[in-house]
Amino acid sequence: MKFKEKYTVKEMCKVLKVSESGYYRCPREITKATTEIQEKENLIKRDFSSDKPMKKLLTDITEVQCADGKLYVFPVMDCFNGEIVALEMRENMTKELCIDTVKQLGRLKDVILHSDRASQYTSDAFRAKLKKIGMVQSLSGTGHCYDNARMESFFATLKKLYRYRHTEWHEKK
Repeated sequence: MKFKEKYTVKEMCKVLKVSESGYYRCPREITKATTEIQEKENLIKRDFSSDKPMKKLLTDITEVQCADGKLYVFPVMDCFNGEIVALEMRENMTKELCIDTVKQLGRLKDVILHSDRASQYTSDAFRAKLKKIGMVQSLSGTGHCYDNARMESFFATLKKLYRYRHTEWHEKK
């Protein structure tokens, strides 16, 4: 495009790669991890057993509908006995929720923390925190819900118990 004295909004937006409203960038391409990389990052490979406590941990975030809004629950489960060893709940789902939960664990050398590939877990801040406390990150493959099946099963049980104990919530659904 040649330099001109005046540009139309449409021309400027095209050059800047933004929509005409100016609020949304037009993505060039989305970066995706290859299958090879995803396989290397999945350290537990659906083996949810552990012969020692605090060696293999699972985590995920779930949303719970409450009478006054949504609550995001972030537990960390020990694969040794299924115990929840850390838990944080907030009204928003941010990387800080995850970082604060992991802080509860203290320093843990060579402990594997397995999760899905949500943006909170792949953020630089979360990865730096894991490295600082000595944990090793393991990530599920994209679209592989069975890679974190034990944690998903825990959430299903938690929500069933909640639903049957809180009939007003059950009646809304």
